[in-house]
Amino acid sequence: AASRVVAVHDKGTAAVLVLRTEVTDADGPLWTEEAEAFVRGEGGWGGERGPSARPSAPPAEPPDHVVERAVREDQAL
Repeated sequence: AASRVVAVHDKGTAAVLVLRTEVTDADGPLWTEEAEAFVRGEGGWGGERGPSARPSAPPAEPPDHVVERAVREDQAL
């Protein structure tokens, strides 16, 4: 897996870092994911504000793969 910062947004009193991780194996890409980190006290430099909210709707297409695991009855969720 390889991760990199793909965007930094100035939110005034904070910054938002957008991190993209690309996971591969010997046969090629497996999946890509993005995560955001909200960093207090690191904004205010005058950069792009970026989007105010991320879409929360899931993709329209079904997943490529589904993995189901049994959970023991005595296991905390």
